[in-house]
Amino acid sequence: MAVAVVLALTGNNPVGWAQERWRDLTVDLEPVDGVTAGAWPRGTVAATYDVGKLPGPRQSAWATEWPADAEGTDSCGRGPAAGAVVLRWDEPTRVRGLDVWAGLDADNESRDRQPRPRVLAVSWDDQCVRLPLDDTPDRQSLEFDTVSEVDALLVKVDDVYPSTSTPPEDLVAIGGVDVLHQPG
Repeated sequence: MAVAVVLALTGNNPVGWAQERWRDLTVDLEPVDGVTAGAWPRGTVAATYDVGKLPGPRQSAWATEWPADAEGTDSCGRGPAAGAVVLRWDEPTRVRGLDVWAGLDADNESRDRQPRPRVLAVSWDDQCVRLPLDDTPDRQSLEFDTVSEVDALLVKVDDVYPSTSTPPEDLVAIGGVDVLHQPG
């Protein structure tokens, strides 16, 4: 009976299961190569922002409209942001997380004028996870697991930290993003 339980828990391959758990504990996550970014729906990127340069640490921010009086949501991917970011890459891979730079860089005078991302909704296939962020311009590592291999993610802001200026800008930005996986 115990053997049947172990085989069921490990997908009938206890050695492979043990090796994968060991990799989970010992192999660092790395950015997926060749990630490109686009706006969804098209035309929702704020003027002067370049979504194509978004992948990677703080290359160029992506921003979309966030109405000044809007409130966040607790329904995954249903926040009031006008647009989202589609991240794509060529080789399907099991994604284990994101590194995100929320909002504009600390040196950018518009950082405090804009609301900053508090919760991101990350979707793939028919799955969606809500990932909380701190109100900091520094890199934040967000862990989740797509379990299966995917070649795209949709990232949308679901909730924000409010602007500290009056009047606030009606944009919310992401300053950089890396898609993370375990190479192997």
